[in-house]
This record gives sequence, structure tokens and C-alpha cells, in this order.
Amino acid sequence: MTSLAPIQVTVLKSSRSADKDDRARSVDFVGAFSTQKGKQLDVAKRSSVLKRIVKITIANGDSEYKRKGQAVHVKTFPLLEDQRQLSNYGCPVAVSLFLRFQTECAILFVLMAILAGPQLADNYNRSQARMDCRRSVALNDSVWDAVTARASANATYPAETSRCGWNGLPIQRNLSMSVGYLAWSVGTCQEFTTSAESFQPISASPDGTPKFVRTIEASYCQQERGGLLAASYWLQFVNVILFFGFLVRIRRFQRDAGVHFDRALWTAADYTVLLKGLDRNVPADARSAQIREVALQTGRAQEALGLEEHLYRDLAERGFPASDIVKIEIGRECKRDVVALGALKKLRVREQELTAQAHWRTQHGKSAMGVKMQAEWDELQESKAEVLQELEKARDAADYTTGHAFVTFFYERRRNELVRACRPKTCLNFLRSGVGLPPLSDPWASASGRRNVVVDAAAEPDDIKWENLAVDDSFRAKQTAKTLSATICLLVIAFACLVGAQVLEQDAVALVGRLGLSATDASSGYAVFNSLITVAINMLLKESVMHMTKWERRDTQTEFETSLFAKLSLAYIFNSVIIPLAVGIGISLRVTRGAWPVTQSWYEGGGVVQVAVPLIVSNGLITVLQAKMNELWEPPEMLLGELYASSLKTVGLCLVYAPLWPWAYPLTTIALLFNYGCTKVGVAYWYKKPPMVSEELMTKFRSRLGLLMLLHTLVAFLAADAADPAVEAGLFAVGRAPSVPVVAMFFAWVVYELLDLPDVLSLIPGLGPKDELSRTEDTKGIPYRAVDGKGGVKEVQQYDVDEYICPSLDIPQLDIPQLALLLLQLDIPQLDIPQLDIPQLDRGRTAQAQAVSRRGRSL
Repeated sequence: MTSLAPIQVTVLKSSRSADKDDRARSVDFVGAFSTQKGKQLDVAKRSSVLKRIVKITIANGDSEYKRKGQAVHVKTFPLLEDQRQLSNYGCPVAVSLFLRFQTECAILFVLMAILAGPQLADNYNRSQARMDCRRSVALNDSVWDAVTARASANATYPAETSRCGWNGLPIQRNLSMSVGYLAWSVGTCQEFTTSAESFQPISASPDGTPKFVRTIEASYCQQERGGLLAASYWLQFVNVILFFGFLVRIRRFQRDAGVHFDRALWTAADYTVLLKGLDRNVPADARSAQIREVALQTGRAQEALGLEEHLYRDLAERGFPASDIVKIEIGRECKRDVVALGALKKLRVREQELTAQAHWRTQHGKSAMGVKMQAEWDELQESKAEVLQELEKARDAADYTTGHAFVTFFYERRRNELVRACRPKTCLNFLRSGVGLPPLSDPWASASGRRNVVVDAAAEPDDIKWENLAVDDSFRAKQTAKTLSATICLLVIAFACLVGAQVLEQDAVALVGRLGLSATDASSGYAVFNSLITVAINMLLKESVMHMTKWERRDTQTEFETSLFAKLSLAYIFNSVIIPLAVGIGISLRVTRGAWPVTQSWYEGGGVVQVAVPLIVSNGLITVLQAKMNELWEPPEMLLGELYASSLKTVGLCLVYAPLWPWAYPLTTIALLFNYGCTKVGVAYWYKKPPMVSEELMTKFRSRLGLLMLLHTLVAFLAADAADPAVEAGLFAVGRAPSVPVVAMFFAWVVYELLDLPDVLSLIPGLGPKDELSRTEDTKGIPYRAVDGKGGVKEVQQYDVDEYICPSLDIPQLDIPQLALLLLQLDIPQLDIPQLDIPQLDRGRTAQAQAVSRRGRSL
């Protein structure tokens, strides 16, 4: 093979930011890649590690890892280390909060399971009494005679008749036994009559004969008046109080985690403010203004100024001169540029694949490319040329603004002073905010028409979606409406599928009976089938909601993840919890002609409870099997919104079905611990470092948990009433035993929701939002960059910090294995080897400036 000389790749620098390093950067790619497969994989692994959740510090000597051409030390997150230390590895606080919730919620559910012990014991005792009655009627003719009142009035009845309380009731004789684990469910004071065609009837009898009969004299109902069950109701109330206390604790460690993160990791956001409401669609800087004036032939190109220059003037008038400012990054309309660079990325990857194939062919004595391969190569080169031509045009075009600007100061205190100075303070602004109007602010030259300029602490640099800043709220509202419409359609389909499955169940049971299997086995199999319907709809919901939420084009990754969680969590809860319950209640009301929302069918094979058990078991497994490494060692994305939504689904299934079947508590504990372990392994070994999503995602998560407790109370009320012999028929009837505890549960929910209001939380010490503008600086007076002979974050903390660069794009990595194969192909003359440097845009969007962040991205 021909010897290869080192290839020098020059990355051009931006002329817009004078404070950037003006030296050209050269990379020896031949030295970076080997022709040996093992070394190629080693390079791929090192590239993968840099993009994972790792701690990167500057190395004084040599190191196998390099970033920005500088040797660095890389420390992966130890699997057994406390998740609270993730902030030291540049991981967003939302991840540590998620892991901590998993463990502490698992511990809480263990305690709740212990407190549900009396209810479990009472459920089991009453279920066994029911099964004894069914066996006695099925096997003892004298008992059957007593039940059907066919014996004479002077006859002596077996003892079973008084215990069962079925005398004279039209109860079926050959009732099968319940599935083993269903013996721990609550059950009802009802039994199936001779009119019931199966354990899961779907309609009332045409002649009006009831399919369920109340067995108020049965022993499994009489025990409802005993002390054990009365205690279990109050222990359920204690569980509710414990869970609300846990939600308050979540709020506390959410706040503490945010404060700890800010102090442990110094980022560009600690020094930067975001200005919104500036002029839109105007030249971003002087260069863009001059280009526009030349195009308009106004003759004023030399004195033309852009928004950046006006903003420097505005800040100076407010007491913040340019000497206090590191840089101002103007939000620019860059969607077309991002799309073009994304297309270039895909073309380059395919180009590298074809080059590798050609190299393999030449090594095996074949021509470099066949006819089809050559045609694809030619088409690819044409497409690439078109993209490069579009980028060349963008280089010479003017930049126009989105109305946003990121101002980075040398010192955090100056950032805080600007935000405080621009916050509304007047009584008029207070009144305006009370009626939903934006506050009035002093006029800014960079915001014409007295438009209100909002000044606030900025999000993290890698949290910004630069290409989305130009999108207005009306567009997002339309996309959100489309997402909700699609979600509702899928939920309607789920509802129809479950109803259809219930309708077809009787035919399926009859068919299975002809095959020699029991009705119980058939109903159990059908319950699993219903669960699979729910799981399949959940998968469709996940894919559709994720893709449609991306179309909303949120400004930040935090907003995207929060929006994704808000929609997906509701979709999951409706599909996995509310719809199965609604189907069960609807069918029960239909069969009993509106008398009972919960019937004994719920606790038999194929009923609501048996459908829920596979969901509880499978949900914990499906959640964690979604993250896998790809074949090129590329770390998978960590979609926090989906992880939070799946966790809410797991907890929601437990909270809603535990009043019916308390074994949901320990099962969910196992699922949470399993999810915690798998997520922790993913964090330690393969997840890509996610953007700096804030702790606000947990705020939305807590609010959803509070609503789930309302469902928990409602289900506990329905289940208790169905099991109480003193309750008369009716949807809103309340039994004597559960009435006070259930009312107390609802009152506790109201109190918690009132306390959880933002204005109320801010009054409670330790529970209010963390102060982004604390007078005790998180950065301890260290400047963002070295200034006035004082070392900056890089010199003091020994790690780099991000910059705000528009646009932000995950550029194709230059150290993946395909590039090694690409270099080997230099001795094939007929191949047009792609350039290894990405076309630079003089507008200040450089590959070097936008790479190299805490996320481990490097060129």
C-alpha cells in the first residue's frame, strides 16, 4: 500500500469574535488512525468515551485522550458512586433527580406495602371464604339445594349455607376458582347469577334478570364490619399522607440538587443573561448591516450598524460597558444553515461508507466500484456539491435576528446586577402582571416600538436550540394542537381495541372450551392479550409524540423535554391506567344497569385487575430495554422526557391499582429498583451526555404525581364501597367503613395541591425556588475568562466551559472509524475523496467554536 503523508486539515476561524484564537488548527489524521482493525476500534472507543457522561480535566502531560488538540484526563462515572456526584461529571441535575426518585420511591413503596399488610390479610381471608362457598355449592348437593331453596322448610341445612349467605339466591353452581394471585385482591359482596354467561359479561340481560346478586349475609362480607378492615382503611389514609410527604421531600431535594449543581459545576450560564424581545429580522451585526445596505444601494454601508452594536450601546447606557462583557451572541435565523449542515453530515457518512467498500474491493482484487456503486457515488457527489454551494451562498449573505441575545460577562456579579436592574419593580407592573400583561420596561434602542425586553438568567449553551429561536409562539401552538389531536386519536383507538377485546372475549372463551381448556385459562390468556394491546399503543404513542414534539421547535432542550414529558405522561396515564379503568367501569354500569361501577368481574380471570398485573410487571422491563449502543460505538441519546414519563407510568399503575390489589406495591418496588440499576449502568457505561436539562422537569413530574393521588383516592373509594355490604346500589353511594378515611384522603389531596402552588411554596423555607441571582456567587468571584491578571474558570477549575455560538450543530465527528478507512483510499485515483474540513461560514459559525463542551464533543 502506498505510504500516506500526514494530511493537514485547516479549520478557518470566525472574523466576528476578536477574542477567539486566530491560529489555524492542523490535525494529523494519519497519526490518529491505524490500518489495523483493533486500533480502529480503539479509536472508536475513545471517541465514544469523550461523548459519554465523563469528567474531563486538562492534563499537564501526555494522555491518550485529546480534545481541541489538548491532552485531557477522562474519568468515567463509577457505577457504585452516589448519583448526587453526577454534577461533577457535567451531567444535568435532571438525571440525578431521576435516579434519586427511583430509589427513594422504591423505599416508600416498601413501607406502603407493609402498611397495606392488614388489607392484604383481610382480602385473602375473604377470598378464601368465597372460594370455600363456591366449592361447597359445586360439590355438595345439600348445599346446592339450600342455595336454590328447593329443600323443605323444616329441613336441616349444612353449616355452609349460613356461612355463605346464599340461601334462596340465583347463584351459579359451577363457578370456577380465582387465579392464585387474584386471591389477594379486594373482591366484592357480589356473586354471579345463573343469568351471567361468563366471568366477563358485557351487557345486561334482555329480560332484565340481574347478572350479579348482592350477598350481604355472606361471611366474606360480614367481615367488612370487623376491626381488621376498618384499620386497613385508615392505613390507606396513612399511605396517602406518606406519599404526599414524599412529594414535599422531592421538592426539597430538587431545590438542594439545583443549588449543589450550580456550585459544583461552573458553566457559561453562570455568567450569561438572555435578552428576549429585541428587534427581529434586522441585521445581526455591522457586517450584515453593510451587506444589506450594499444590496439596497443606499450608499450608507460604511456607517451601518447591526443589533449587536446597538445592544452594546444600550448596555453601556445602563452602566455595563463593553469592558465588563466577554461577548454578545445574537440569535440568528439559521434553520436553513442547520438543515444544510445536517444534510452534509449524512452525505459524508454515506461517502465514507462507499469509500470503505471500495477499499475492501480493491484489497480483494476487484475494481474499486461496480456500476451501481459508481452511479450512487456520482449522485452523492452531485448532492454534496449542491449542499456546499448552498453553504457558500450562506457565507456571503447577511444574518438576520430572532429577537434574542446572550450577553456573557466576565464576572457573575455583573450578570446578576443586570438581571436585578431589569426586573419589574413598580406597582403598575405588579398590577399588569396580575391581569396577564407583560411588565413595562425602559426603552431599548435595540428593541424598537417600546417592545418589552425580558432579561433573565440564560439556559446552558448546549441546552439552546439555536435554529428554533426564530419560531413564534403561534407556530408552536398549532404544532401542539396537532400533537394533541394525534394523541387523542391513538387513545380513541386504544379504547376501541379494549372494548372490542371484551366483546370478543366470550366467543374466544367458548372456542377455547371446545379445545378442552378451562374458562379460567382462556380468561387469563385474554387478559394478557389486553395488556399487549395497551403496551403496543404505548409504543405508538411514544414514537408519535416524540416526533411531533420535535416539530414544535422549542427554544431549549429543557423546554423540549418538559413538553415531551407533559404530553407523553398524560398519554401513558390515559392509555395504561384511565382507559382500562374506564372500560371496566363502563361495562360494569352497563351490565348492572347503572347500579354498580365495580363488580366481581374485576377480580376474576380476564378482569380489570388481571389485565393490570402484566402491565405492572412488563412496564419496568420495557422502559429500560430501549437504550442500546449502536454498532459504531456511538452512545445513545438519553431522552429524559421519555424516561420521566415511563417512570410516571410505572408509579401511576401502582398508585391506581394498589387499592384493588396491594401486591402492586412490592411489584412496583422491584420495577423501580430494576429501572434504577439499568439507568445507572447506562449512565456509567454508554449514555451520551445529555444537554443541561434543568430541575424544572421534576416540577412537572411532581404535579403529575399529585393528580395520580386523586385517582388513587377515587379507586379506593369505589373498591371499598363494592366490598361493603351496607352500601346501597349507586355510583356515588358511600359505605360506613370507608367513608371517613376516603373523605380524609380527598381532604389531604386538596391541602397538598394548595401547598404546592408556586406562590405558597416560596413562603415555606427550603421549598421555594432556588435563587439564580444569589448574592453569594456560585463562582466565588472567579471570572469567566482570564482578565486583569486573574485566572478564569479554565485556569482555576482545570476544565473548559462552553460558549454561546449560533448555530449549534452536532457536526460529524472526525475521529470515527470510517475516516481511517477513508484515508486508506487515497491511493485509488478514480475516487473523489471528500474534504475533511467543513465549509466555514464567515458569519461566525465555526466548527471549532461550537464544539468542545462538557458533553465531550470534539472535532
